[in-house]
Amino acid sequence: MIRDEVLVDLAKRCPRSEAALKKVVGLPRPLLEGGGELLLKALERGAEAAAQVKVAASVEELPRERYGADALWAMVQAHCRARQIDPALVATRKQLTRLHRTWIGRGQLEDPILAGWRGEFLRPWLSRFLRGEESAAFSWSQQQLAPAERAEINQSSTVEEHDA
Repeated sequence: MIRDEVLVDLAKRCPRSEAALKKVVGLPRPLLEGGGELLLKALERGAEAAAQVKVAASVEELPRERYGADALWAMVQAHCRARQIDPALVATRKQLTRLHRTWIGRGQLEDPILAGWRGEFLRPWLSRFLRGEESAAFSWSQQQLAPAERAEINQSSTVEEHDA
């Protein structure tokens, strides 16, 4: 067994010789004696594979994209909170930024966050909202954010209770 710290050190150093391998602190000596060559070959294969992996460049948001993503994030947070769902369970701002870019680019709601229960919860409302077919109305009711229709029901029952 090799401890995680030793594996991280091996990945950072990427030793190319048995002498360099012996300098890695914490590497079990029996492993060096019985499988040092195999370990060096595995490290070499790993380095070659890593060199072939293309890392996607982080694309900075344009001001217009940032505004759209922030607005979408705010609306999704309000939609979740009004239904007593923690927004962190539904999506992150980064995920919604990706979703927003897909919507702007292709006009489609295609994203992994819209799979399963998250999709059942968000997709119908979000689709109508982004097409401009639905507005969002919230109200403060019973010390919490509520969809306007629920807030209206709660307020009318509260008024009736006070009148009685």
